[in-house]
Amino acid sequence: MLDDYGIFASSIAFAAFLSILPLLSLVALVYGMAVPGEVVKANIAAVIVVPPPRAPGRWCNHG
Repeated sequence: MLDDYGIFASSIAFAAFLSILPLLSLVALVYGMAVPGEVVKANIAAVIVVPPPRAPGRWCNHG
């Protein structure tokens, strides 16, 4: 019974890891409901510009 602490800790860590995606979804949902659409559009436009000029990918418009 004394050696079960590692299994107990790993199962708590695994459950916490699995709860990250639903938490992010909830945060995005509440943000979308509480903030006006124009502010959300401006914030998304600001995030898209963040990659450095040489970053590969289709989100980068720097050529």
